[in-house]
Amino acid sequence: MHHKVIAEAADMLLKSLEDETPSPFSIKDDYARVYQRTIELQIEQLKAIESLYQNGLFRPAYAVLRSILEAMGTLLWVSTHIHRYCPLFEEGKQPNTKEILRRIGWGAEYDRTFRYLSGFVHIDLENAEFYREYELETDPLMPFPEVLPDAEYYVIQTNNGSMPLSIRFLSYEEAQRRYGPYLATKAFDIVAATLARLYGNQYYNRDWWSQKAALQCTEIVTANSGLSEKMIWSIQMRLDTE
Repeated sequence: MHHKVIAEAADMLLKSLEDETPSPFSIKDDYARVYQRTIELQIEQLKAIESLYQNGLFRPAYAVLRSILEAMGTLLWVSTHIHRYCPLFEEGKQPNTKEILRRIGWGAEYDRTFRYLSGFVHIDLENAEFYREYELETDPLMPFPEVLPDAEYYVIQTNNGSMPLSIRFLSYEEAQRRYGPYLATKAFDIVAATLARLYGNQYYNRDWWSQKAALQCTEIVTANSGLSEKMIWSIQMRLDTE
């Protein structure tokens, strides 16, 4: 199941805390504390996403995912000029998320991920339909479907005349198939991309790195059209091998 990839991402972060603190956070105890506390929070966030996933609460899971992107991006921003940026971070005076992502080279993530996930944090009527499936019967001669308690039915006017429209609530299995792949792979993607940046090119040789989860993530991305263009870590992997 996809939620196991999310659990592996949390476990990677937990085990990474047993490793040496990555530079430049290691040069001062206060910086190391900021790093450790931020990572501890992301472990909780990932566990929250896994729990929400298993209970079919994909919308709030997407909202928490935005927080992980924001926190990890901010952590990388702090690392680029730690003496200057760490005090700003501790005082809550960091730039907005769009600027932070631009500065760390993740500019595409603002529209591709952060703005999209913001629709699950703020009021967004489009996402109010997240668990519903619309189906318009295009054959006007077809009888109107039987009215059942798990769906809504309407007659709407189209250029071809009156047509029946059904609005059906997705089952957990259907919602999982539709929303689970992105949730799982993007959670792992943000974690992997952050750790790769902090620990350098040989990050995959660290004891905490989960090759199994990386392969599972890659398999899910490969099996779902369009997912690869939404990832940071997998994109960077391709660039490194070209």
